[in-house]
Amino acid sequence: MKGFTLIEVIVSAAIMSFIVIATISLFSAGHNVFETNSGSIEMQRMIRQSVDGMAREIRQSSQADIVISGDGGTIECSIPAGINPLTMSSTICYYVADNQLIREHPLGTRQVLAVNVDEVNFTQNGTVLDIRLQARVRMHQRDVSFTIRERVTLRS
Repeated sequence: MKGFTLIEVIVSAAIMSFIVIATISLFSAGHNVFETNSGSIEMQRMIRQSVDGMAREIRQSSQADIVISGDGGTIECSIPAGINPLTMSSTICYYVADNQLIREHPLGTRQVLAVNVDEVNFTQNGTVLDIRLQARVRMHQRDVSFTIRERVTLRS
């Protein structure tokens, strides 16, 4: 008589079940890591794009045309007429409110540049302005945070 005993079938079924469960667990963990990293990269791209645009506008201002709040969380800059036809020499303001990076131009007209922003800090030393932005988002029960720093040389 050829064949398998009931115990051999049960043992092989248990081994196959263990292999399938382990494979699914590994796939699920890898997928979560991939999704977390993809979300983090997309958030960093959005924040970097916002900071680059902010730096480009601030760079057009001179040292005398910049006002930074006492805590360094808000900046107002004026761009002289003729430098950028889109701004027409009015004041542009950047700050964080409700975890959003806000650009006001003209003052009172709010535009959300980025979300999940914890803090922005501006410090000026002569014609050099440092921008530091911290962002954080929760993905798959894990906090993903990062800091972007940008150094801007102002017009003289």
